[in-house]
Amino acid sequence: MITKGASANLVSICIHVASTDGPIPFDEKGRSALEAAFQEQSASGFRLLGLATRAVEARESFAHADEQGMCLVGFLRFLDPPKPEVRATLKTLAERGIQIKVITGDNRYVSAHVAESVGLDTQYMLTGEQISAIKDDALIHHVHKARMFVEVDPQQRERIVLALKRAGYSVGYLGDGINDAPAMHAADVAISVDQAVDVARESADVVLLKPDLAVYC
Repeated sequence: MITKGASANLVSICIHVASTDGPIPFDEKGRSALEAAFQEQSASGFRLLGLATRAVEARESFAHADEQGMCLVGFLRFLDPPKPEVRATLKTLAERGIQIKVITGDNRYVSAHVAESVGLDTQYMLTGEQISAIKDDALIHHVHKARMFVEVDPQQRERIVLALKRAGYSVGYLGDGINDAPAMHAADVAISVDQAVDVARESADVVLLKPDLAVYC
């Protein structure tokens, strides 16, 4: 069995970690060292996808519950740097009264790195865990200050958009994946790109034919 996924979720189902001498117990010391390495890589802008395996007897089907007692093999590391012209584009949008807020499922470390690299304020950041503990009425006050919403799920993206609208904002939401669909439906203007998945393009009021925000400038 081969399983891949986000670091926190994958590590939680692993009891061994691969080594040159074969699988070894995955103890608390190892987990702490791995978390430190994960944070360091993420803060440098890398997205990490974990990979784990387990030898199983062949049968007709497997379920999610079977993904337990795995052996952590390692991580796949991806770098997707922002385009050089993004900083200037965001500055132009700000001059025209358009406030940019980032809503992403990415972890807080890589999100902060990318945002800082294009000149966005990362001082006030809300995580999905924090948002889940905030009632809708209170969320309205938080969305005024927060510029970054990280580690969020599709339903939380929708909640953020609705809170922004209730706070008096006219909300345009740019998305290109399945997870963006609920928020796109909730926004005043849904924006996508020509290369997006079908459900995102179909949900969009505006489809950008080039993957470049400067088309508006």
